[in-house]
Amino acid sequence: MDTSILEDIGLTGAEIKVFMTLLELGSSSAGKVVEKSGLQNAVVHRAFHSLAEKGLITYVFEGKIKQYQAIEPKLLLSFLDDKKARLEKILPELDAKRSLQKEKPKATIFQGIRGIKELFNLMLETDEKEYVSYGGAQKAMKF
Repeated sequence: MDTSILEDIGLTGAEIKVFMTLLELGSSSAGKVVEKSGLQNAVVHRAFHSLAEKGLITYVFEGKIKQYQAIEPKLLLSFLDDKKARLEKILPELDAKRSLQKEKPKATIFQGIRGIKELFNLMLETDEKEYVSYGGAQKAMKF
C-alpha cells in the first residue's frame, strides 16, 4: 500500500508505521506494536504521544496497561479539515507579508504536475490578459 499520502498530510515515517500497525492489530499494548512494527520501544512511544496529540489514536487502561487503538481511517479527513481551518486563519497574514515585496517577479517557472495545476489555478484566479510560455523538455518531444 502506498502510504506517501500520509507523509503528505504531515505524519512521520514512524507515526505511519505505528498507525498502520494499530489498524492491523486493533486494540494493542505497546509491546505488541513494537514487536509487529519492528521499531524501537522509544520510537513507538514517541509516535504514540504525537499521534495521540493529533487525535489519530486513542488508548484505555486495562489494569495498569495502556491499550492503544487507531481511529477510524475516514476520520483522517477531519484531521485534514482541522489543518485546513488553521491555515485559513493565517492566510490573510501570509498575503499581507507577500504584499510587502518590493519587487514582483518578472517570471515564474512551474514544473511537474503540481506546477501545472498551480499555473491553471493562477490563470483562473487572476485578471491578467496575457500569458507567455516556453516549454517542454526534450523528452516531451518523444511522446
